[in-house]
Amino acid sequence: MKIDPHDPVVVRAKRIVIGSEEKKTAFARDVLRAMHDIGEAHADRASDPKRKHYKKAAGRLALAFRHVERIWTDKTLEFPFELQPNPWTLNELIKLAELCEEIETEPSGIVDRLAAEAKRDAVQHAARLMKKYDIPIDVSNEKESQFCKLAELLLNHRKSNLRSQCKAYIRELNGRKKSGAK
Repeated sequence: MKIDPHDPVVVRAKRIVIGSEEKKTAFARDVLRAMHDIGEAHADRASDPKRKHYKKAAGRLALAFRHVERIWTDKTLEFPFELQPNPWTLNELIKLAELCEEIETEPSGIVDRLAAEAKRDAVQHAARLMKKYDIPIDVSNEKESQFCKLAELLLNHRKSNLRSQCKAYIRELNGRKKSGAK
């Protein structure tokens, strides 16, 4: 994987690690891979059918199915024999309409969860990279914490603040160390 040494992400990543230029380049390459992994995972989660646009589409589809159902069950309309509604098809259509209505009415609190999961992914990837390159994980000096800076870099959002997620990760890590778990 060829990296552009002038890429702002590469420049910021190289500032985090101390060592030879080869180590800095390898670290920058790993940062780019981690960013890609986080983006892919976020895209996978964002394709969840509970998302708002899916729910709206399901609602529109349910309306169309209900419209067809009303036309088929209208006794005042006469259909040619070829267009006579099949009772099985009508029942399946009603089931599809009910399913679409159910999808439309489900609560969609997933958007907030998506952002939180992406932040947790960024913090976990940052911790893995810090361990791999023997950089101490510390958030005692919050504003200058390399761990938080790396997590924010991995998330690739300019205005993101991951200090609380970094602190939570450290608390969890310390809790595991005290209990003897890995």
